[in-house]
Amino acid sequence: MKLVCLFLLLTSQLFIPSNSLSQSINEETIYDSNELIRFSRKPLDDSLYLISQSSKFGIRNSDGKILVPVEYDQIKVDFKYREELLLLEIYTSENEEFYFFWEEGNESQALYEELLKQELDKPKSPLNLENKFREAPYFVAQKGELWGVINSLNEVLIPLEYNSIEGIGQDILLAKKNNMFNILTPDNRILTTPCDTVLTPYLHSRSLPYGTNFAAYAVLIEDNRYGAINLFNGELVQPKYDGLEYCSQLPEDHFPCSFNPQDICLNCSKEQRMRNHHYYNVLKYKSGNKVGLLDMMRIKELTPPSYNSIRIMGSWQNQIIQLDSLYTFMTNENMRLHEGRYDSVSYLTPNMYFKIYSSGSVGVYSFNGDQVLKTEWQDVTSVFGKENSFCFVVKYKGKYGVVDEHGRLIVRTKYDKIEHHYDKESRRRYLFLERKGKMEEIDIKDL
Repeated sequence: MKLVCLFLLLTSQLFIPSNSLSQSINEETIYDSNELIRFSRKPLDDSLYLISQSSKFGIRNSDGKILVPVEYDQIKVDFKYREELLLLEIYTSENEEFYFFWEEGNESQALYEELLKQELDKPKSPLNLENKFREAPYFVAQKGELWGVINSLNEVLIPLEYNSIEGIGQDILLAKKNNMFNILTPDNRILTTPCDTVLTPYLHSRSLPYGTNFAAYAVLIEDNRYGAINLFNGELVQPKYDGLEYCSQLPEDHFPCSFNPQDICLNCSKEQRMRNHHYYNVLKYKSGNKVGLLDMMRIKELTPPSYNSIRIMGSWQNQIIQLDSLYTFMTNENMRLHEGRYDSVSYLTPNMYFKIYSSGSVGVYSFNGDQVLKTEWQDVTSVFGKENSFCFVVKYKGKYGVVDEHGRLIVRTKYDKIEHHYDKESRRRYLFLERKGKMEEIDIKDL
């Protein structure tokens, strides 16, 4: 999958004369600058231009009609955070094919129309969100020392009364006034209590699997209390925790998190690595001297703050969790904590099955949290596909056999060794079985 990247806004230096506020440009006025405003590399509706004259800024349309008078000290037309969030949604969309349909060499107009309808039917699809902003954009603007937000008709959406304003998410703005920060929506709703610090934002440039959500968020801090807001959907928790993990992207494209920023490093010691983890929508928070888990997609507590220590292991999807001395795992895109608690948990396969250990026995769970094999085996050593199902090599009382995904024994547990093999030339898949020094092969399709 393509790497998520920041599309640079393209500018053009066109020198076109102007007339008055409500009339088309005449040939007597030349602007100091005349920049076509773009969003996600394409012009806004009606091809709006940012114009300037004598260090003042305004906005005109494609016919030259001045929509916003040339009287502002600044008008921001850099929408990078909003663009990056939409790109994250595009590159991890289950319908990603639609967004690169023609670029990938597809030719079917009928298929394109079908994919287009799927996206238009989803109110929060990247296509609909992009179109909505393109049709009704808004701009952070400055007059004198004060900032606010206007639309393309020069209607004031947020009064010009702040020391600074910047867009940090999908219809989420960070405003500073009297050394305090507020999170606002474009219609001037205040989402958070005033904060003395806001750490923004945590976006990701790594390729992620199709259909994967990534929770970009900002940390809210007030009087040493911590909260957070999801920068895409606006879900939040007001500052109330004694600590919330800090995350940072390293040059190798890792995205580690830790309560202590010094544990996020290129050449970490073993102890430092034990205290950090790769971010994938789950963070630890502190309340007093106890810790809990927070789902950053919904900004929802997955556990109460009742643990002395928590370790988050693995990466991206379905992470393994150690809660004090017991283990469990995440399901549902790391939004649900499996209810079981085990002596140990490991990956049987990278993206399908967990192997759990409890009271000396081994079982298997799917990444959806469903039990596949009961916890009754001495070991489960491997998994292989058979037609449209999966089979598992199991160990019981020192001997090996094979069970299917319903727990039914299809090769008796009497062998000293069972190995799965694949012959590339013949494309044949078979089992190699050893018992009492004798060797035999079984074609997998014959099981």
